[in-house]
Amino acid sequence: MNLRSILLLLIFFPFSFANAVTECDKKIRNYFIGTSQLNESVAHLWVNYEEGGSAAVRTESAAFDSMLSTVITSIVADKKVRVRYLADNAD
Repeated sequence: MNLRSILLLLIFFPFSFANAVTECDKKIRNYFIGTSQLNESVAHLWVNYEEGGSAAVRTESAAFDSMLSTVITSIVADKKVRVRYLADNAD
């Protein structure tokens, strides 16, 4: 094995596990947009799932508008959404 192969292996090997995620299809039970008692200056979108669990995104996030429209569309169409957890093998 030459030096170039070893360097490529060392560069790409650690990242192969860093991208592990878990995706699940969840039905949204309800959502709420507002502030928390701990941080009243920043609003969030909170989403609760029927099977348990929840998600939140800040209104300042670039993903806020698309997440809000996906949540509303999912509830109106009575469809599940795909949720991606950063942790691998999450429930």
